[in-house]
Amino acid sequence: MEAQLRMALLASESDRGALQEAVRHRDAVIEALRGEIVRLKEGSNNHER
Repeated sequence: MEAQLRMALLASESDRGALQEAVRHRDAVIEALRGEIVRLKEGSNNHER
């Protein structure tokens, strides 16, 4: 029984780590997209002048 609980805990911790990595990746993509939007807006504003 103890071994099964330990295995379940390890699996849960592994899942949690994978989810945290996915969130970090998502956040990095969001920041990159925000930067690209700013860059495009600045380019558009410079082009209009």
